Amino acid sequence: MKMKRAIASVIAAAVVGLTGASVSADSFDPVVIGARTEGMGGAAIAAAGDLESVAANPAGLLTLSRGELLIGGRILEDTIATESATGAATTTGDRHTCLTLAGGAVPLRLGGRAWALAVAYERPLELVTFYKGGDIHGGVSAWSPAVAVELVPWLGVGAAVNIWDGTRDYDHDLADGSRLWWKSDYSGVNATVGLRFDLGRTTAQLPLTVGLNARTPFTLGIDYHERSATAAGVESAAAWTYQIEMPWMAGVGIAWEPSADVTLALEGEARFFKGSRNRATGSAGTDVTPLSASDDNLFPVRFGVEYRLHTGSLVIPLRAGVRSVPTLSADRRDGQPEGQATGFAFTGGIGVVAGRVRADLAYSSSQYARDTVVGAASTTTSRTYQTWMLQVAVGLGEIASR
Repeated sequence: MKMKRAIASVIAAAVVGLTGASVSADSFDPVVIGARTEGMGGAAIAAAGDLESVAANPAGLLTLSRGELLIGGRILEDTIATESATGAATTTGDRHTCLTLAGGAVPLRLGGRAWALAVAYERPLELVTFYKGGDIHGGVSAWSPAVAVELVPWLGVGAAVNIWDGTRDYDHDLADGSRLWWKSDYSGVNATVGLRFDLGRTTAQLPLTVGLNARTPFTLGIDYHERSATAAGVESAAAWTYQIEMPWMAGVGIAWEPSADVTLALEGEARFFKGSRNRATGSAGTDVTPLSASDDNLFPVRFGVEYRLHTGSLVIPLRAGVRSVPTLSADRRDGQPEGQATGFAFTGGIGVVAGRVRADLAYSSSQYARDTVVGAASTTTSRTYQTWMLQVAVGLGEIASR
């Protein structure tokens, strides 16, 4: 019975871990935020103009002046602090590093129109946690080919296909002499589409860009396989299938350039998680639970600013931003959800552009808290994420004019 309870705990951790592995994962955010975007609070729907556009708004690829290769990674530090009404407090945490974004893009001129092609590797969900003396490793990634085309000089459209995969596994000898092994395989396919209106290229010549995006719904499938052995050598095996209903997501953003060296970006997004479910199917049947604990939709808002400093032959972008972090967690009273847990993130970044090479560094700190009340007793759980991101892009070919 003890082993069965342990197995059940691991299964729960494997699924709930999707919503607790990173800031992005907390809101089931299938978007890789690159270092430039992260420094600007995550505002990318109208402002992104390189490989980061693939996830946020593929139409932004049309701003490329030449081909480029890009690679970036992050260090994520995750801290959980729990404090009860009695004053008892516990703190746990994880720290891990991963490749976040890599790929290439190239602008083209075909049929008198500007085009852009790109392919990106993205890893938005890093699922590393610590359980019973051993690390649980893995994450969810996507391979995303993308294309963008200029319809008229001031309007572009883009689309990307996101092919999701990944694994998460655990294999460890437990303190009581038993052994537990399990592995989860992730899969799914969806699309990201976007529009980009460049009002600076209209007769109005306004220094304003408007971006629209939409991400199609899809089922993120998880195939879970497990083996266990008691200290006496009695073995057992089991398998479950999870279907996580990822909803429609749509956003709008604006980017304003009041001068040649300043960009301000603001955006809002709607993520329609209300009604989305997680369906777990195993030998005992199918269990259906809401994906959002409060069964609410999410509405993140992001704002960022970039100032480009010129010194000699170098350009040094300075960035800052803030965003809301709505999560799928909820405050609870006597077992019932009372409201969505929401936090905020503050970000900053710096870059350097030297000829064909561009490097960007970003830092962000975000936090949210949720309260659990049972009778007269209450517990507050707060979660803090600190993220360092670094990426480097190398330009290919000569700078081309649109």
